Amino acid sequence: KLGDRYSWGAIFSIPFFEIAADGSSTTTGFADPGLGVAFWPYEDAEQALYLSLWWVTYFPIGKYDEKNPDTSPGIDAFTHVPAFEVGWYPGRFIFDGLVQYWYFDESDKLRIDNEDYVELDLVFSWSVTDKFIPGVHATAKWETEDLSIDGSRVPGTRGYVYSLGPKVSYFLRENIMLSLTWQHDLKAENRLEGDWVYARIAWGFGP
Repeated sequence: KLGDRYSWGAIFSIPFFEIAADGSSTTTGFADPGLGVAFWPYEDAEQALYLSLWWVTYFPIGKYDEKNPDTSPGIDAFTHVPAFEVGWYPGRFIFDGLVQYWYFDESDKLRIDNEDYVELDLVFSWSVTDKFIPGVHATAKWETEDLSIDGSRVPGTRGYVYSLGPKVSYFLRENIMLSLTWQHDLKAENRLEGDWVYARIAWGFGP
């Protein structure tokens, strides 16, 4: 708590990817780790409504293959992600809405500046038990600019993608949650298109 009123937290993530795409060999390895902070300016326990602000920066120290940058776990550039989240948890129903803006610095090796994009995530879940929470996860990503190479924009490279799929979460302990998400890209333009499986372990620390 900040001043016994506002909640806050620190975030640290270590992503691990296995990426397979047509025309490219399968790539496996650790992606760029992220470090950030979260702040809750509004919390209403009676209405079960919570608003939060996030900032995460990903550091370019993950595995990077400059011959296949589109399928590399890392991107050889700093990534900055401010975000706003709405959480509403009336009874056993759970809703999380997250808006993020992904901003990429330029790669030092290839002089590539990836397309910045806005991401919208909507998760609708139902707490079957205190530990088992199935749901549906919808994602939309809209790039805000074209790809830049050596400081010049490449026209027609701006893309988007819409994805949908089931999500299941399970609390191994009160502060440790395992979640599994499968999403299928319903429609995509100028982006990798296919199926995605995400396994996450969230470990919370507190007083």
